[in-house]
Amino acid sequence: MTSTLAVVIVGVDGWKEYTLPAIQSILVYEPDMPIVLVDAGSKSPYYRKPDYPEGIRCLLIDPSFSYAGAINAGLAEADADWTIVLNNDVLCDGPFAKLFPIDPRLLCGMQVIEFGDLRWLGGWIYAISRECWELVGPFDEQFEVCGFEDLDYCIRARALGFSVVPRKMPFSHLWGRTRWGLPGYNEARDRNQKKVSAKHGISIGESWMWRVSEA
Repeated sequence: MTSTLAVVIVGVDGWKEYTLPAIQSILVYEPDMPIVLVDAGSKSPYYRKPDYPEGIRCLLIDPSFSYAGAINAGLAEADADWTIVLNNDVLCDGPFAKLFPIDPRLLCGMQVIEFGDLRWLGGWIYAISRECWELVGPFDEQFEVCGFEDLDYCIRARALGFSVVPRKMPFSHLWGRTRWGLPGYNEARDRNQKKVSAKHGISIGESWMWRVSEA
């Protein structure tokens, strides 16, 4: 049986600046790649009546934005053996379908963060197998806006025997701050940090104490 691969892009405004270029860059190298765009509560009119490239599926989700909820909606719609989940401020730099399938017990990304025994992926890019999605379950939508849903998911995945690993993929992060600029982001992030600490009984220290490495 042929393994299927799809891409999910979570967009928060920035249609012209980020999301459309992200889609176009992927289609340059993978013209037949299934792409699901999740409009995570954007107020931009470009998301309502944009000129989507042919074949792009777009989901409009509740405007009370949750990055975890956007990922869940995208993964459910993509329904692939492997799904690459991206922020919209990302560009594709080369073909990537040939990199998959790989061991489905791996949860991969291009940025790995470590603190003590904790190890998690920077949430701007994930490669998630269907097996991981079905066994670990959805991202926890109690994490508001965004922040630490990536740590929570990786803790849960590792507890079930999945390995969180760096993997080089042909994508570049523009760090456009399209989520970070949302109203109340810093306050929501502080609340999310308290939630993940309470949920798992952990201390994650300050960000300057984390070890961050790129694939």
